[in-house]
Amino acid sequence: MSYSKIEIHYRGDGINSAQGINTRQGVVKKRAVSLNKKVQDYGDKYGYSSLRVDYSLDHLIIRGGGETLLDKDINGDSNEYIRSIESYDWLY
Repeated sequence: MSYSKIEIHYRGDGINSAQGINTRQGVVKKRAVSLNKKVQDYGDKYGYSSLRVDYSLDHLIIRGGGETLLDKDINGDSNEYIRSIESYDWLY
C-alpha cells in the first residue's frame, strides 16, 4: 500500500527575510507534504526505508536510486531555511 504523505519534524533558522520577520528559531516544527507518484512508485517497489530524506534551504528533498524524486518548498511564501530534520513519518 502506498503512503500519500510524509510528515517531517524540523528545526528552522527562525528568519523569514521575505516578510521581514523572525519566527520561532530552534523550536521543532512540523509539516505534512504530499508525495508525488515517483516517490510512491519507488517506495512501493524498493521500500520506503530505502528513500533518503534530506533538505536544502527551504526545500524538502527525497532521493532514491541516485535520483531526486521530490524537491518541494515546504514553507510557501516564507523562506525560512531548514536547519535540521529531527524525524519524519510516512502517512497513508
